[in-house]
Amino acid sequence: MTPPSPKDAAAVILLPPNTDPHNPQVFWVRRNPKLVFLGGFYAFPGGKAEPNDIDAKVEHCADDSERAAMISCAAREMFEETGLLLARGAEALTVGQRASLLDDLESGRMSWPELLRHYGLHLDANDFTFVGRWVTPPFAPRRFDTWFFLVNCPAKQEPRVTGDAELESGEWIAARDAYAKWEQNESLVA
Repeated sequence: MTPPSPKDAAAVILLPPNTDPHNPQVFWVRRNPKLVFLGGFYAFPGGKAEPNDIDAKVEHCADDSERAAMISCAAREMFEETGLLLARGAEALTVGQRASLLDDLESGRMSWPELLRHYGLHLDANDFTFVGRWVTPPFAPRRFDTWFFLVNCPAKQEPRVTGDAELESGEWIAARDAYAKWEQNESLVA
């Protein structure tokens, strides 16, 4: 039997301001245990690419449309999952305005590229440091080709997870502590 083809995806490894470079804090989320795919696992916020991710303009990335689409995907997924808006210009928005934008996106009133254009926001490739790519093994029933980006948490924003159908919780954790929890079988990590 031929394994399923992996779907494009992207994830964000978020760092808080002034984190210790020798043991940085990262933000991870716990997937709802009721999910069929990797339920109960910890992961970095992210998800599969949508067709219109390619339509969002990404500055400093004009010569690499695949990278631009994955940056757009990472930023959109981060916004949908945590309310954190990784776009230039977002610093001028209040918490209430960001919530309203998220509602516009989730309700389908606006697509991701339309939302960015309408509110004068833009993505900048310089804010997203590519740190690796992981492809789900062929034996998995669902497969993803995931790009990982290191991103600094924007000033005046804090990620939040509301405990919806997909994600149960989110927290800042020292990278070494996350690794130790995985190594000691205290947490499942995807």
